Amino acid sequence: MTNLDKQILDKIKDLEPIAKWKFLARNYLLWSSAIIFLIFASFACAWFIYLVINNDWEYSKIIAGNFWDFWIASFPHIWFVFTVAFLLISYWNLRHTEKGYRIQRKHLIFLNVLIILFLGFVFCSFGLGNTIESIDLEQSKIFNQRKVIWLNPGGGFLAGEVSQINDNSISLIDFDGKSWIIDILDAHVTPYTEDGVKILGTQTGENTFKAKEVLPWSRIFLFEKDFFEELSN
Repeated sequence: MTNLDKQILDKIKDLEPIAKWKFLARNYLLWSSAIIFLIFASFACAWFIYLVINNDWEYSKIIAGNFWDFWIASFPHIWFVFTVAFLLISYWNLRHTEKGYRIQRKHLIFLNVLIILFLGFVFCSFGLGNTIESIDLEQSKIFNQRKVIWLNPGGGFLAGEVSQINDNSISLIDFDGKSWIIDILDAHVTPYTEDGVKILGTQTGENTFKAKEVLPWSRIFLFEKDFFEELSN
């Protein structure tokens, strides 16, 4: 027997077997953590999908001058980072479960990504993505840049909730809580929901704005409308 063999045997003799309950508890903890972070990643993915869909890509040149400046300013980078971070934590936990090591790394990552994308689309379809609009303006500077971008009346952009509809105008409370009278006499008005509107036009006074185009604040995604209608009935 070589010295190396003797050293290995001596180390093995000194090892104490792990109690079964500790092994099971560790395995359950890893599985639970993996599932929890998988759900967190799906939530972040749902908000990411919602913001990408509603990111006003068609107005990129009007808002920022060119596509790349608009992408940098408005793309929901933080939700993408959250999605990837939660994905990696979930993957690490699954990898260290009892049988996780048997699955090839690329297959495990692919499975995690597939589950997160599927749940993300499901959550977004049933209205979870829309909950990001409840974030106030101060937090929006980090989590939802759309509100910040569209609260620029001097630049021709305004957004908020309609409080009153008249023949040739609407009353609007913007996302900063300021009241506006919007002239829509010559505007193209697209039917909108109670989520709010975004308006392209020109500021004509301290709290007056002449609209060229009035658009819904958010787009209905897949089953979202039917789901909300069922809840209200």
